[in-house]
Amino acid sequence: MYVLCYTYILYITTIYIFKPYTPFPKQLAPVPPKHVNEFLLVNTTWAHIQLDAWHSNGCPIKEFLIRYRVTKYETEWSEVSAQVWPQESSIELLGLSPGHWYQLNIKAVNEAGAGEHTYHFATLTAQGGTVSPLSEREPPLGGLESITIVIPVICSVIVLT
Repeated sequence: MYVLCYTYILYITTIYIFKPYTPFPKQLAPVPPKHVNEFLLVNTTWAHIQLDAWHSNGCPIKEFLIRYRVTKYETEWSEVSAQVWPQESSIELLGLSPGHWYQLNIKAVNEAGAGEHTYHFATLTAQGGTVSPLSEREPPLGGLESITIVIPVICSVIVLT
């Protein structure tokens, strides 16, 4: 038997005439964990994702879509799997580079819809140390974005004088 997952909200009001009750279904999509440390264990070259940390909101999760990329160097996402079934309570990302920041995008799907969130995490260095936070790190272009602002400003000042 296949049962759709709905939550019904009952509105009761006092009325003088009898009206048949019509349910108003409210579907609830999966809710992601708030913090990456609630479901992710990281080493130097792998990350262990605990999928059962996602809250299903009463509707069973049908599948997970998981992808990741190096924060600093890549624009394209690497797909872990087209579909990860919820029976797999955890999954591992293997072959990661030591001492790098990554973005992890997870989408959980149930009959009510989809919940999606992108997290940041860093692998440990080869010596087992932690990586400095993203805000304190060198910009992705090695400081070139400030040059692309400074040069036009200097040229404008020279032209105006």
